[in-house]
Amino acid sequence: MKEISRLERAIEMVKQREPQIQAFTFLPESYQTVSPDLPLSGLPVAVKDLIDTEDMPTSYGCPLFATYLPSQDAWIVQQLKKMGAIVLGKTATTEFAWRHATGTKNPWNQKHTPGGSSSGSAAAVAAGMVDIALGTQTVGSIIRPAAYCGVVGFKPTYGLLPTTGIHPLAHSLDHLGFIVTNCQYASLCHQLFIEQRTEITAPVATMPRKVSLYLPAQWKEVEPELKAHYFEIVTLLESHGIECQRLESSHLSEKWLAALEIILAYEANQCLSSDVGEQLESVGKETADLILRGRSIPEEKYQQAITLLTDSREQRDDYFPDSDVILSLAAPGVAPMGQAYTGDASFCAPWTFLGLPAITLPIGYSSRYLPIGIQFIGHAFCEAELLSFSLWLESQLPCISAPINKRDLFIEYSTK
Repeated sequence: MKEISRLERAIEMVKQREPQIQAFTFLPESYQTVSPDLPLSGLPVAVKDLIDTEDMPTSYGCPLFATYLPSQDAWIVQQLKKMGAIVLGKTATTEFAWRHATGTKNPWNQKHTPGGSSSGSAAAVAAGMVDIALGTQTVGSIIRPAAYCGVVGFKPTYGLLPTTGIHPLAHSLDHLGFIVTNCQYASLCHQLFIEQRTEITAPVATMPRKVSLYLPAQWKEVEPELKAHYFEIVTLLESHGIECQRLESSHLSEKWLAALEIILAYEANQCLSSDVGEQLESVGKETADLILRGRSIPEEKYQQAITLLTDSREQRDDYFPDSDVILSLAAPGVAPMGQAYTGDASFCAPWTFLGLPAITLPIGYSSRYLPIGIQFIGHAFCEAELLSFSLWLESQLPCISAPINKRDLFIEYSTK
């Protein structure tokens, strides 16, 4: 019997799940064969519709670009193709990666958002259509949707991956990253695209020595179930002899978030005004409001925020000098009901502001059967160590996956 290829399996899953989930904005009618001797030969990968593809439309989630076909692939797409990956299709993004949402559904419960702005990428991975999808993050757009959909989101250090060919939202904050099935795939992406390896090695799981706990002022707003899950993880870490203590710099996050909002709005106005101009009625209200807010920010106020960002990034490793990683929730709640609101990014924003690498893992699900995600945040440019710690934690957690049918919920507890 002929073995089913990974592409054939992905196409079959798309046929089964896409009509309900609506993760993709474009799927080609056919695919080219690739050399079998490449690192990602035949592996289907989903590409967020914020990222240019020369052979597929790239709309940036905006009707003004509905038929736009870029002249060349983004850097990351070029790398994928060189390594033999097959671009399965373009996944839905909120408009220009801001808050005007798509119609994509959460595979765990179609009445809930998958998060944003990498909505389609997270949903496609969670629904089993692909094992790797590209995402971008300007505040929380990789980590949050991955957490809401019960999969792994990996955001490297700011600037480590080129964003050439990716539509900017705020150039001082924009990150390229990955939404994947598990930490093994995150390590694969790290080795291929960051370390530029030609030979892939099996990643090694390592326990962290010391962990800082992120318990900010908005902790009081966290849903009780998520608090309980968070402290279960703390108990798990301590049971293995890992020292856990509160992150002393947690109080600085309010100042970082305030500066991030200024930078984001100011730079978004600069980035989007050339595309939108005065046609604000042609974009979503959220996009128009962001542009108008950016236009109202004085240059001096923006420069003050940029100075804080620069100074904070220079000191970022000193905020947790004795710890290997920071432990944080990915969001203060599970995926909200409906598709209009993509969720609260406040637990992701500090690490985007600082440009630190972050990864989210599913640690279980709520009483409403919606996934809960935890974050590990590592030191700048220490992705290999962060992934090693994450692999270890993943081995201690239950393996959960989105239900295929409404009444199905598959849970496989690790025996490691």
